[in-house]
Amino acid sequence: MSDPAILNAILRTYYSNSNFSPLIPPAIAPVEVDHFFEVQHMIELLFQHPPLLNPNSWYDVPIGQFVDLATFVNDHRNMFQITRAENQAKKLIPLAQYPHNAVIQAYLARQVSFQGQVVTVLAMVQAMAREMRARNTPFGNLTRGVGTRLCAVMGW
Repeated sequence: MSDPAILNAILRTYYSNSNFSPLIPPAIAPVEVDHFFEVQHMIELLFQHPPLLNPNSWYDVPIGQFVDLATFVNDHRNMFQITRAENQAKKLIPLAQYPHNAVIQAYLARQVSFQGQVVTVLAMVQAMAREMRARNTPFGNLTRGVGTRLCAVMGW
């Protein structure tokens, strides 16, 4: 198993296919639960230059840092139920293209029901990325680094 595959499994630690924010109107079956910021993109950001993880010794990083990041990767603000076709197509869009990609921009404009209010996907993922960027906990180093890079890519 390769390092990205191992990290993918670790970052899915808190994954639950029932932990998603419902779109308005709901996606029509067949549906899948999508990570707006894909797990693969989070892993790419960990190794982007300069790397947040040393590719030769990332096994030495305390597991708490991965658990902290996993809580955001699998947060309801990053997970939405969309059609299977939309999800499969979205997985092929590189993160660097997110700010200007028409499919991603349409996704960000979609509405969700959150705590009795209607908000956009943009509001949800932007708030999450900014919270990640500001993370200041003993195990928040990776989360803060990935959040900083997400905000930079998206221009937030």
